[in-house]
Amino acid sequence: MRMQTSQAEIVATVLFAADALAKERKDLPSESEVLGEVMQWKQHHRPPLDRGEVAYSIRNLAALRWLNVKPSTDLPLPEDALASV
Repeated sequence: MRMQTSQAEIVATVLFAADALAKERKDLPSESEVLGEVMQWKQHHRPPLDRGEVAYSIRNLAALRWLNVKPSTDLPLPEDALASV
């Protein structure tokens, strides 16, 4: 899968955060919990990460089965992401 450097950074951060949450809690984290962890960990990132882009990455990684998380109904997906569904 080809991706830009910024996308690769988000993917790596999401995978790391989900793994850390799973080890800490001994069960599957939700998509929203992973999003919160990523946003907290990268809160001083410049430019700041876009919540919608991170949420979309989490959902895509779960769909590709690269990420094992519980689905969240409150995930803030960008409007254009929902148009293709």
